[in-house]
Amino acid sequence: MSANPRKPLVTYPCCWDYKIIGIDAGRIRTVIAAVVTDAEHTVADSNRSRGGKYCSVALAVNVRDEEHRNRIFMALRSHPDVIMVL
Repeated sequence: MSANPRKPLVTYPCCWDYKIIGIDAGRIRTVIAAVVTDAEHTVADSNRSRGGKYCSVALAVNVRDEEHRNRIFMALRSHPDVIMVL
């Protein structure tokens, strides 16, 4: 059986980057702290939309495995202060 050609080959543990989009960078940072907890990570403000309504925050986190990476993604995505996670 061959591996899924669309799924990237990732070697864990590794650093994984997320871009979180919302309305308030401070609230996004609070969400990140609650989701990432004890995993080693860095957070940086990224961009603001042209009209200034939306902002993005860059998160780089050391993930243990695919399940850990997906759990972080889903927790970020499902939070009401987060509009989108890339």
